[in-house]
Amino acid sequence: MNISTILKNYRYLSLYKSIKFNLHYFGLKKGLKFPVLVSKNYSLHTLKGRVYMNNFTFKQVLLGFGDVGIFDRKYDRGIWQNSGDIYFNGRCSLGHGSKISNSGTLILGKNFINTAKCQIICKKKVSFGDNVLVSWDSLIMDSDFHALLGGGEIVNINKEIMIGNHVWIGCRSVILKGVSISDDCVIAANTTVTKSFTDSAIMIGGVNEILKSNIVWNAKDISGYNGFN
Repeated sequence: MNISTILKNYRYLSLYKSIKFNLHYFGLKKGLKFPVLVSKNYSLHTLKGRVYMNNFTFKQVLLGFGDVGIFDRKYDRGIWQNSGDIYFNGRCSLGHGSKISNSGTLILGKNFINTAKCQIICKKKVSFGDNVLVSWDSLIMDSDFHALLGGGEIVNINKEIMIGNHVWIGCRSVILKGVSISDDCVIAANTTVTKSFTDSAIMIGGVNEILKSNIVWNAKDISGYNGFN
């Protein structure tokens, strides 16, 4: 796909930021395939660390696109702040206003989609499986940032977060350090999760409550909605 076609199809695309990102992380040969597209309203705050991909075809990763009607794509600003390792294991869309702050290891599985304004803060390790959908305004962080001391020792150390395959995280949910979520689960809107759940196919809501078991969920096809098509 040539440059004129890219600009025509992506109204909010920043060609400058896309070139800067791709060349910085992947070099000339792989970077000019444009595996990552960056929108105009996505701030490349910190381009450090490393980014790993297993497929360098066009638009494998989208930063700052999508179309959630209750948010303003023009003014909702996303942020890329990376000084650690980030793995894109397949196609990924971080919607407009999404924010990544990583100084540890962040792993995003195949077909990871955040619709808008998700905040992922990784100091140690945060991993998502395949086919994970994260709704808007969600916060996922593996650190408390400020140390708490007990007996002269830090008692609130950073702890890994692990999200399984085919997990739907509802809007305005908060997932905190040390949490593991099994496959096929749903996190209801406005849920706070501070402990792990080993059962699969459950709905979690409120504060660490199991609302339903043996659920089956099938998200509508939002690939085009997030710019994959």
